[in-house]
Amino acid sequence: MRASLGVFLLAGSMVAASAAPPRLPAEFLPLDEVRPGMKGYGLSVFRGTAVERFDVEVIGVQRAVAPDRGRIFVRVAGQGLELSGVAAGMSGSPVYLEGRLAGAIAVSWGFAKVPLAGVTPIESMLDVDGIDDIDGIVGESPKHQTGVGGTSPPLPFLRLPGEGDEELAARLEGVAGRLLAGPAGAPATGLLASVATGFPDSTLERFGPLLARLGLPLRSGVPSAPWAAAAAGPPSPAGGPLRPGSSIAALLVDGDLQLAAVGTVTWVSPSGRFVAFGHPLMEMGELDLPVAPAEVITILPSYFQSFKVAVPSSSAGAFRLVRDRDAGVAGRSDRTGATVPVRVRFAGPESKVEKTFTFRVASHPKLLPSLLAFAADAVLRTSDPTSTDRTLDYRVRLGTRAGPIEWHDVASGPKSREIVLLTSALLASTAVDNDFQDAGLEEVDLEFRSRPGERRLRILEASASRRKVAPGETVAVAVLFGGRREEERSEVVHLEVPLDTPEGRATLLVADGSVATAFRRSHEPGEPRSLADLRRVLASVSPSERLSVFLSVPGRSAVTGAQTLTSLPPSIAGLLAGRSAGETRAEGEGRIVAEANVTFDRPLAGSVRLDLDIERPRR
Repeated sequence: MRASLGVFLLAGSMVAASAAPPRLPAEFLPLDEVRPGMKGYGLSVFRGTAVERFDVEVIGVQRAVAPDRGRIFVRVAGQGLELSGVAAGMSGSPVYLEGRLAGAIAVSWGFAKVPLAGVTPIESMLDVDGIDDIDGIVGESPKHQTGVGGTSPPLPFLRLPGEGDEELAARLEGVAGRLLAGPAGAPATGLLASVATGFPDSTLERFGPLLARLGLPLRSGVPSAPWAAAAAGPPSPAGGPLRPGSSIAALLVDGDLQLAAVGTVTWVSPSGRFVAFGHPLMEMGELDLPVAPAEVITILPSYFQSFKVAVPSSSAGAFRLVRDRDAGVAGRSDRTGATVPVRVRFAGPESKVEKTFTFRVASHPKLLPSLLAFAADAVLRTSDPTSTDRTLDYRVRLGTRAGPIEWHDVASGPKSREIVLLTSALLASTAVDNDFQDAGLEEVDLEFRSRPGERRLRILEASASRRKVAPGETVAVAVLFGGRREEERSEVVHLEVPLDTPEGRATLLVADGSVATAFRRSHEPGEPRSLADLRRVLASVSPSERLSVFLSVPGRSAVTGAQTLTSLPPSIAGLLAGRSAGETRAEGEGRIVAEANVTFDRPLAGSVRLDLDIERPRR
């Protein structure tokens, strides 16, 4: 309990408060005054949107569930609770004892023979809001901080040289497990109900562990979302002001797809501030998440855990969650929470019309990448008629305040969908959860085009038309490819040697996208230090379907910030080599003097390195 709550006492009491623990206003019942045998009532929604009473009797008090945290144990009755027990979705249902608000239902126990619930004391919930004045005016919650955990390596979604699809998918899965895991874990005994509309069962199964960590465990036997929508009719518009016992939904995804956590409002101040749930949603601290009133269709009884089947309203209205702590969540009734618009477009071999899905996702940098992968997986699984042996072309565009961040690539084979989804999510994570600045993400645009069949090319051989070439001349490079169940084919790439190329030994590299990217970054190794740098680096990355031919020569280079300085004189290179870390520093040998590219309709693999001699004609 915070000393600042004493502002609600009379002036004389405020003087006494300096020498004794502050007291709650009279409308609240502190934990110290709760006794076994007390009777009262609770408020919750059991059908529709009407708030109804149920009976409550205190059977015991535990004063040290955790440091400075207690719990009230109650038996509930009425509204069919004798049959169903305490249902998921009742989290936050206010409990009144002797006419005063004592706390909120927060936990229950599976397979219990009597309907028992654990109640979080109200003083712990009020403390979630960091209240200085219960009826006062509170400013905006702090902005999300980027860079928590960072992104290392800076571009974790890039394919490594020689990495096959199985290895790439496994590595992306591991990186995603670290970067996209969201919060450390959801409350195991939380009583939130889940809403997942538009997501196929295979997507829910694939992302079930992630959803559980986001506070949304999908319970066995939950009716499908189409059934729930049909039973309820079209979603209701946003209702009026929230009140204790109202059913609400914290919206993570809203639109053509919908993902939400349903719970109950505990207390609402005259200024529109409210607390709810009685336990954490994701225990993320500060957040800005939209909230919508929810309509309860029914309570589905279960021996393990009964739950509410609910439908959020079609609009989030002017409600949002601003804090998420161990004893509950705190919200405001001033505006809707921050979200990012997402558009996903899909075209397949049998699609005459491109399908487009639009929705909004929570903008928190720790949530958005995971939600993006979750929603994109639903679109691909429901829209893509091709088999697992498919070829997927995909484009990702992130609209930021610093300009668009764009990426496109192609994946083929049984692991293509996994690679596409994880790459898209990790790119989003790299942009919004970076170490240098707030991206100011404004929109996300994903485009997927599917073709049947696994299509690949492997570089088998390469040869140059000449091994000695003069500056200003053109060398022809013949590349032999072998395709999956295809005849061998060849391609000739012409590379012009710049006039200022120094004489001596040079290297000709014929490479797939991953080798080309690694080669380019080894010669220009500056790492992103801003979103502008990230855009520049991404523009230099070679996608899988691109064949690159490089001509490089020995030379000293140095990196200053994100820029690479080439063709340095030996004296300057030696001077820079002595600089301390973080300043301009010398790097490896070599610089790229020429490059030519050819784009195919499928991914490439392999590389060939050739030696050339640069010689000027003798007069």
